[in-house]
Amino acid sequence: MAFPFSLSFECILLLTLASLVFLIALIKLAGDDAKNLPPGRQGWPLVRENISFSAAPRHGLFHFLQPRISKYGKIFTTHLFGKRTVISADANFNKWVLQNEGKLFKAKFPKAFSEVFGKYGMLSIHGDLQRKLHGVAINLLGQDKLKAHFLAEVESMIRTRVHQWVGREILLQNELRTMVLELMVKQLLDIDPSEEVKVMAKEFRDFTSSGIGCLPIRFPGTRFYRALKAREALVARVKKEIKEREEHSEVSRPDLLSRLLKEDSRLPEEVIVDFILFLAHAGHHTSSRVMVFAVKHLTEDPAALQKLREENDAIAKKREGGKLTWEDYKSMQFTRWVVSETLRLDGASMLVREALEDVSANNYVVPKGTSIILAIDGVHKDKDNYISPLAFNPWRWQSLDLKEKPLMDAIFTPFGGGARLCPGAQLAQLEVSIFLHYLVTNCRWEKVKEDQAMRFPTPLFIHGFPVRVYPRET
Repeated sequence: MAFPFSLSFECILLLTLASLVFLIALIKLAGDDAKNLPPGRQGWPLVRENISFSAAPRHGLFHFLQPRISKYGKIFTTHLFGKRTVISADANFNKWVLQNEGKLFKAKFPKAFSEVFGKYGMLSIHGDLQRKLHGVAINLLGQDKLKAHFLAEVESMIRTRVHQWVGREILLQNELRTMVLELMVKQLLDIDPSEEVKVMAKEFRDFTSSGIGCLPIRFPGTRFYRALKAREALVARVKKEIKEREEHSEVSRPDLLSRLLKEDSRLPEEVIVDFILFLAHAGHHTSSRVMVFAVKHLTEDPAALQKLREENDAIAKKREGGKLTWEDYKSMQFTRWVVSETLRLDGASMLVREALEDVSANNYVVPKGTSIILAIDGVHKDKDNYISPLAFNPWRWQSLDLKEKPLMDAIFTPFGGGARLCPGAQLAQLEVSIFLHYLVTNCRWEKVKEDQAMRFPTPLFIHGFPVRVYPRET
């Protein structure tokens, strides 16, 4: 009996290879079961679960997590980007992984991330160098420095910028990114707000938004290519600043770069450049994002906005036109709750780690080399941790503030944890609180049009969240 068609050699070869891949996958899955992996599904060979995961930008990581958590539990196994992956939305497991970094786990990031942010970026380095640079960053951004240096500069810049918005239609997301970047550039490189910083803001937008969550395709027109070109320009700017300080070493300047260059055990130039760029990115990216999402939530919640205004009006009346003090900032209780609630809903989505050896935990075995996604978004939106977790409710923090610290350190981790706890956490909260103070005491605003938020890999608004700002009606 003859077949009604014939197969070419290429088709036969392709079918053979596909069969081998499928067979290898089955054998591998059988081996994985023997290791007692967390339950889950690998998806179809080759395709795996990448298609479902790729829908996360529009809906957020929680959209991917929810059906799998319902079926398999808070720790489950999947297969993403060519690699077996364990995903955890279990608060205590995530905390344990973060506490054991460098022992049982290491930080792991996509190739595109490492190339764009540099091999000496804070999230790409390990061991002694990571601990040293983390200590330097903590020293720069600690509470004493915030009180002595940052408070006055943050207040001055935000007060000026908010007054400039009155009577205008603005893209709030873009304005906030530029404003916070100007503050970071001043502290890191001693560059005052200028046209040069505005150009740097555009470079940082390409550097950040194009470098995260994109394929490492080095071809003109791709997001990855734009990110690399932006990196080249920013590296050149930092190297220029290094050269100027070396040529005028007798001039004392207060910025971080000058302090790094004067260290007895001076770091190599490549390390300094990557360190500066990463701090500038991290310092402005988180703060500006939380600011714009806080405004979004307050716009949609008149009761929260009114309560925030009442608290900050009282502080403004007390200072009678004078500058904000550290005591004023610490007294902003409801403001702090708004910041925390925005961080919970719209903070970082996930952290990625890799097992350095076969690790036993929660009655499972995570094999060596397995990628582990710590789903912060899943923990922050878990009904076991928060009542009505998808709702914006700053008042929930009235009781959460009284919870024991170990519990809160597990269920609220917008700045990560362990040895890589974000050194700029306190600065970010200071910046957002002062911004909200001056915005609600001086202005009212309205959305120009509806804007859609992309939730992954980092939350942002597609159209920049356009608003029209008006003077506050007394």
